[in-house]
Amino acid sequence: MRKVVITLSFIIAVFSISAQNDIKRHLKIETSEGEYEILNLSAGVQYTVRAEADANNTLVVRIYDDSDNLLGEYPATAVVYPIEEEYEEDFLEMVDVEGGTYTRGCTAEQGDDCYDWEKPAHEVTLSSFRIGKYPVTQEQWFEVMGTNPSYFEGDNLPVESVSWNMIAGTEGASMEIKGITYYEDGFIYQLNQITGKEYRLPTEAEWEYAARGDNQSQVYKYSGSNNVDDVAWYWDNIPSQTEGEPGFGTQPVGTKQPNELGIYDMSGNVWEWCADWWSDYTDEALTDPAGPATGSYRVLRGGSWYDNAALARVSYRDHNFPGSINYYFGFRLACSSE
Repeated sequence: MRKVVITLSFIIAVFSISAQNDIKRHLKIETSEGEYEILNLSAGVQYTVRAEADANNTLVVRIYDDSDNLLGEYPATAVVYPIEEEYEEDFLEMVDVEGGTYTRGCTAEQGDDCYDWEKPAHEVTLSSFRIGKYPVTQEQWFEVMGTNPSYFEGDNLPVESVSWNMIAGTEGASMEIKGITYYEDGFIYQLNQITGKEYRLPTEAEWEYAARGDNQSQVYKYSGSNNVDDVAWYWDNIPSQTEGEPGFGTQPVGTKQPNELGIYDMSGNVWEWCADWWSDYTDEALTDPAGPATGSYRVLRGGSWYDNAALARVSYRDHNFPGSINYYFGFRLACSSE
């Protein structure tokens, strides 16, 4: 007798999500074992929940978007339902940075610590903007993406193990902000869909200007002090978890002193991705520079818990491939001045 395989597929539910600012929307999927997963929903996308047979002809629950992309597969006993919550007003704390002109790169207070790629120092003029008071935390990343990629876990720890591509995205629908295209699968696109705002990565020039304290700058070597221990978590001051052994790992944001603008952790803790492609400096005066149009590496600034104090200086700059992930790579947000 010939065996006949019947493929089952029928729709359980369809969810269509309308745009509304400051609302976070998810599908919550609970299994009979009490475990659950949160799947973030994007505004304007229709989601379909289907009961289908898998390759072994076992009934499973699958969730698709309106392009028929499979977003998740769960046991047939799973319960799926939409939830929505309002974001707190202070979910993302931003600091106003008044526009002005400053000298970027190896300036006198940096002493003999400068590397060649911090030179030549040059004049930069910037328009006003806003920047995150803290690096993006793991709690904030999870609220938007429903996942936590970090190696060191803690709601108030900076999110790390995130690449530039994970932040900006690489595929799907897109939006362009200040010359950078942010894609649907990235954190910033999803955040902007939720909030209706235009958050973005800071340019390298914006990052250094904010780290220096804009026109309130006291000309410090680090962001907020000439004493690195006042303002930065770095290799030599990470608290030890085991007596006699060095400390290891990220630290809660906002636990060191802020800089002149009230911004925390711009020196140390995690390297922060900037929007720009990496390029060498010239002595040309610039206005609102956004870096070259193309490149191989994206800019990182600020040093980290894993590095020595010299890399936490406000002028130090580094770079890596946009797909690179490490447990000392994080970021903070910027947006236009309101």
